[in-house]
This record gives sequence, C-alpha cells and structure tokens, in this order.
Amino acid sequence: MIAARRRRLPIAMSLREAEDIAGRLGKPSKLPGYSYGLDARRCRRGGQMRGVPGSVCSTCYALNDFYATWTPVAKGHSKRHDGLEHPLWVDAMVTLIAHHCRPPNHYFRWHDSGDLQSPEHLERIIDVCRRTPDVRHWLPTREYADVAEVARRRMLPASMLGTIVDLIPALAAAAFPPNLVIRLSAEMVDSEPVVPMELSALPTSTVQTAAGLPSDRMPSGRSARQCLWSMPRVLGRARAQRELPAALREDAQ
Repeated sequence: MIAARRRRLPIAMSLREAEDIAGRLGKPSKLPGYSYGLDARRCRRGGQMRGVPGSVCSTCYALNDFYATWTPVAKGHSKRHDGLEHPLWVDAMVTLIAHHCRPPNHYFRWHDSGDLQSPEHLERIIDVCRRTPDVRHWLPTREYADVAEVARRRMLPASMLGTIVDLIPALAAAAFPPNLVIRLSAEMVDSEPVVPMELSALPTSTVQTAAGLPSDRMPSGRSARQCLWSMPRVLGRARAQRELPAALREDAQ
C-alpha cells in the first residue's frame, strides 16, 4: 500500500532532468505562453488527409522546409516523440510547464505541430493539466477518435444514463479538466468539422478562404487568449450538473 502510494506522488525533478526526458518547450511569437510540438509526419489522421485536395493537411505549415530540414527543429521533434513513453513523462511536462508558464503567460498550447498519438497520450496530457491547474491549456486536434475514446472511458456507463442520452455531449465535455480546452479542428478548408455526436459540446475551429464560410476573424494578442483558450463547453458542464439526477452527479464528477 505504501509503495503504491509513493508511486503516485509527484517526482521532484530539475529543469534539466525534465528536458532530458520530454525535450524543451517552444515559444511561439504570435501567441502568449509556451508550446509543445511533434513531427507532423507522424500525424495519423493528418497523414491520411495529406493527399486529399482541399484538406487543411494538404498545405500543412509544419511540413515545409523549415520544419523538415532545419536540424534543431527536427532533433527537438524526435526527442519529444521518444520521450512520450518514458515513465516519468508526465512529471517532466509538469516540471517544464510549471517553470515556464507563469502569469501573465500562464497559457500553454499542445502540438503547434503534430497531433495526438493515441488515447493513452491524451490521458497523460490530462494528467499534466490536472497537475498544473493554474495554467490554461489549449489542445487543437483532428484525432476525434482518440478524444471520443477517452471521453467514453471517463463518462458514466450508458446503462446508468437511462433516458438522459441528450446529455451525453455535455457529460463528455465535463470529462476533461476545466483548464483544458480541446478544439476539434476541421479537416477540409471552408468546411465545418464533422464530429461524433458525443463530442458535439466541444469547441471547434475551421480554416477559411476569403470566398469561404463567413466567420469572425481570429484575433491576436489579448483577444486570442480570450478566443483560443475560452471554454464554451463549461456551459455544457453546468447544464449536465444541473439536469443530471442527483444520485448520479457525484459519479459524474
């Protein structure tokens, strides 16, 4: 019992030790805070969409010569990918984010290049977010299946939901930490993302041309913080807690 409890405790780790495991964080010039990127050539859904004309991934910025040929970027992506399976990866990321992401730059973007590698990868990211509650995390992704799988694992069993199936999207949104915004990114330019029903309460993002769908322009600076890291799904969380039968509320938290 004591040994098991010790394994769950946070590991004291220096910044250098954390970087040796997870690699260094990025510092985007157009966004506040820090970021974390992987090699876009390892994207699973993106790899399928790369050859589809009109898809966002067909013109991916993370596949240009700068990302593909500049040695420091390539080495950084490789090191971060190798570290994903390290048993102390979560502790390393918590150490890095806690060190760098302090107010007023307490914002963190997951995958300024690359994407989720598996549902287990998302589970570990969730652990990092829970252990850095004062940091606002933004995770754009096209790996809808991974998000849906993790949401199903964390939701109440269908047999317990009974007649409140219409609350499944809100419950799925509530399955993720309140300081993590998962944005489902559209696959095609000038098109809305087509997402699983249980993820319909999560925010989405699109890529649009001047002749495409009407939309608000994506702002930068302070307005970007309000937009990219905003959490409209909190309304879904509140509705789920309000309408869920009292006997099930505690289990849904």
